[in-house]
Amino acid sequence: MYTQVEKPKENKSRAVANSVGQKKSNGMQGFGLVDNRKKSNVHSLLQMQKCAQLTIDMRGHRYDSLWGENGFGDAYARHFRIPAWEIPDLVAEFIEYAFNNNYTFQSYNDLVNQILVDNNNFLPLPNAFIIPASRRYINMTGSRGQDRQLCDNYFQNLGGYTWHHIEGINGNNCYMILVDTRHHRQRHTGAVKQWEIINGRRYL
Repeated sequence: MYTQVEKPKENKSRAVANSVGQKKSNGMQGFGLVDNRKKSNVHSLLQMQKCAQLTIDMRGHRYDSLWGENGFGDAYARHFRIPAWEIPDLVAEFIEYAFNNNYTFQSYNDLVNQILVDNNNFLPLPNAFIIPASRRYINMTGSRGQDRQLCDNYFQNLGGYTWHHIEGINGNNCYMILVDTRHHRQRHTGAVKQWEIINGRRYL
């Protein structure tokens, strides 16, 4: 599934969802209403400007816009020789999150490896696609449904996320965390597969 990326008229990134589904924007609303004659307001203005300096640093090249001729999104598309509108949804959302949080990447492969499963088939867990506060250590029951219920008792899943059994099983214990369901759909190996190998039976 791909997303259509429209080139914005202004140098602003698209609004993106944070980990709890709320929208935030890179626009500086009210910027022109600051009274520069007051010291406190001058400080506020400088803080607003600092917060608005969103970038992605790729091998020492800093991008201060996301889309457009000099934007990082378009540079990503050129690197992989695809039109910007063919950037997969998850990748587009991840680089928007990276832009809003001033990420630095050593290479385009470094970026992609934070989204796609690795050579061990483990699922990467970037903050863009997880709810960090949901992380729980459980005793695995042998049932996905019971594990989900156990975790929901501690941190309710309000939708759009899936409980993921993180690899690195310890006996019959593992960590679980809420992961964006679309990201979780990648074929991967987690604690469930490890449990099945240890116990010699299928996880229900």
